[in-house]
Amino acid sequence: MDNERISIYSNSITINGVSNVVSIFDKEAVINTEGGLIEVVGQGLTASKLELDKGLLVLSFESLVNIRLGREKRKLSLSNLFK
Repeated sequence: MDNERISIYSNSITINGVSNVVSIFDKEAVINTEGGLIEVVGQGLTASKLELDKGLLVLSFESLVNIRLGREKRKLSLSNLFK
């Protein structure tokens, strides 16, 4: 988890240590990192920069509501989309 870092600025959040992005929607982003799962909740979330080879994700947002840190990693499942 030494390479994992979250930096919050006025309208963006930078996450280091990203292994993959599970999903990014307008109100929620789910990211797997070396240290576990990160869920970002807000309004107007968009990925402005993604460099998986460097483990870097920059999310832009209109408003930031919550950041949840977890240990469990998620895999994308299409079955969750069609419930």
